[in-house]
Amino acid sequence: MPRRLQLEHLDHSGSRIQREVTSLTHMRNKSFAS
Repeated sequence: MPRRLQLEHLDHSGSRIQREVTSLTHMRNKSFAS
């Protein structure tokens, strides 16, 4: 795998994980608020 593609793949995976963590935190905050 070319190095540039490898870096893009890692970056894409990282941003996807970040979104999942953010949505999980958001849901948890909503359940605490109610």
